[in-house]
Amino acid sequence: MNDKRKLREQTYQHSKALTPALHKTMQDKVYDHLFSSDIWKRSDKIAVTLATGREIDTKPIIEKAWDQHKQTAVPKVDPMKRSLHFYSIDSFRDLVEGFAGIMEPAQKEKQEWDKNDFDLVVVPGMVFDREGYRIGFGGGYYDRFLEDCRACTCSLAFDYQLIEHVPREAHDIPVQAVITEKGVIYR
Repeated sequence: MNDKRKLREQTYQHSKALTPALHKTMQDKVYDHLFSSDIWKRSDKIAVTLATGREIDTKPIIEKAWDQHKQTAVPKVDPMKRSLHFYSIDSFRDLVEGFAGIMEPAQKEKQEWDKNDFDLVVVPGMVFDREGYRIGFGGGYYDRFLEDCRACTCSLAFDYQLIEHVPREAHDIPVQAVITEKGVIYR
């Protein structure tokens, strides 16, 4: 088993061990740190993937953005081209289950955004280090998307998802901040 797969499995097992109450408490602290950060305050156009399973739920982030009159977009995956295309959403009713069971925009009639339209891109992942490197879910979609992207980037994680050094490859692109229940880690 390669290092990345082993780290993903360890993180998954740790997440399964959290009680729902502890998961919610930790998640709420992550939201508090995100919403009070300058990263959030100075962003009006936000890209975010809908979370699945035991990830930090991103629906409250989208709802907070709507409450604050920020625009949001979520990705539609093109598995043939191994790419992401972000479309604006105004309601969770705009979503359908898509690639890998991830909720995505139902219609392409919505406005597609260029990656440089965003002020903030919330990048998913499973394992992180303090330099902003991450292990995602194995497709490399975000590393390709983030090439030449000028938006601020951050990831949301629980402290147990942080390790000393994430195994890296030449194409890996670090995020600018990792936000955990203990605070914001800038690289």
